[in-house]
Amino acid sequence: MLFVMVLFHLSPGKDFKHFWRYGLTKEHRDGLRELPSHSRFVSLKPRLFLSWR
Repeated sequence: MLFVMVLFHLSPGKDFKHFWRYGLTKEHRDGLRELPSHSRFVSLKPRLFLSWR
């Protein structure tokens, strides 16, 4: 998941859903076969960030 987020921030696109559908090229998709669906990925994204509590 972290790799996908880094790719998104390095891409010229501003919209994550558009990047998810069209920005992840076939070469990246082949290596990321076990990615969850877009909605599940979005719900899991907060786990990637550190909590300062």
